[in-house]
Amino acid sequence: MGRITVAMGAAERKELMGGVRLAVVKIGSSILTDGEGRLFEPVFREIAKQVHGLGRRGVRTIIVSSGAIASGMKKLGLSEKPRELDVR
Repeated sequence: MGRITVAMGAAERKELMGGVRLAVVKIGSSILTDGEGRLFEPVFREIAKQVHGLGRRGVRTIIVSSGAIASGMKKLGLSEKPRELDVR
């Protein structure tokens, strides 16, 4: 299995992706949020567009992200990630 890098040419990426049927994409919260910790909607639109394109080519996509934590922190007024969960 190869790794796609920015330095890879379009032909190389196309050849590498040709046989892919399932893509697991890890997206960090720093990609999904702006400098203030708010969700950055244009990024979500672009991700959706790219996942849709993969689906049209028969590639199932699983997205894994810590963005939910970043979003919840802002809504709850937290400045840092909690170290413990309140279990009730």
